[in-house]
Amino acid sequence: MIRGEDIKFRLEISNGSRIPVLDGEAEVIIKNDFTGEELKTLLPVSAGREEKKTVDIPYRAEHCGRIRTYLDRIEVFDPLKLVKGEREVRSEGKAYILPTQGSMELDDDRLRAYDQESYRYSPHKKGDDSGEVFAIREYEPGDALKNIHWKLSGKTGKLQIKENGFPEDNDIIVLLNRSISSEGGNRISTIDKAGDLMASVSYTLIEKSIPHTVAWYNHDLREMEFFRISDNNSLSDGVKHMLQCGFDEGKSTTVISYLSRREVPKAQHLYITEDEVDVDKLRGDGEVTIFRPSAYN
Repeated sequence: MIRGEDIKFRLEISNGSRIPVLDGEAEVIIKNDFTGEELKTLLPVSAGREEKKTVDIPYRAEHCGRIRTYLDRIEVFDPLKLVKGEREVRSEGKAYILPTQGSMELDDDRLRAYDQESYRYSPHKKGDDSGEVFAIREYEPGDALKNIHWKLSGKTGKLQIKENGFPEDNDIIVLLNRSISSEGGNRISTIDKAGDLMASVSYTLIEKSIPHTVAWYNHDLREMEFFRISDNNSLSDGVKHMLQCGFDEGKSTTVISYLSRREVPKAQHLYITEDEVDVDKLRGDGEVTIFRPSAYN
């Protein structure tokens, strides 16, 4: 679903007794896990004896995120509201309000300009990177002439072929900083734009046929999450995972948590952040381009 559309969560009520419930109310909590917005509302309910019925809970989401609706408790009253009975329940519904994704202007030369000397190459796997030689072998019909090692061929008297290396660190990381301060009063709007920006950067890379990785720090799990994006399907899955976790108001831990992983490669980093905490440390592991959600339209 998209912003501004009405969501209808459906509550099913069942009265198993022979006594009708003429007056009651249900406490419903609606929460956006991405922005942290939360709404509590009391919903009037009634049901005849042994009746089952459904009640629609309307909600209009103005920001992207995973919207979860909880039925927390139900209270029923006598006609004069002198006596009440309370029952704790736990029922949940959810829906995704997806961010708006669109094409952005990204520098193709910069995205593809990897510093070949700074990357590790696999000793076990050949690839298509001419910056490193994986192995030398004799020419076979069908081999590209550009891969002929002319100097070695002259010495051996037979055509020799260079097999290109496979760069293990040759990647683009779209990194989302989930720490946004409430200073300035536009925190929810900034988080909403961060969702749009993340989806749009990744979508633009897929349009350019550039596989990449999206990553963020999950404050609930206290760990980094990484998702490989190679097509629109994996992008859709990655966006939904992104919407399931909220933002922190404390000091950014994104870069430190990211760099603390031993297998983190040198890469092109497209960093979505409102601050530049520890950005210098991130630049030690590759190029960094900063995108500010508050400046994104």
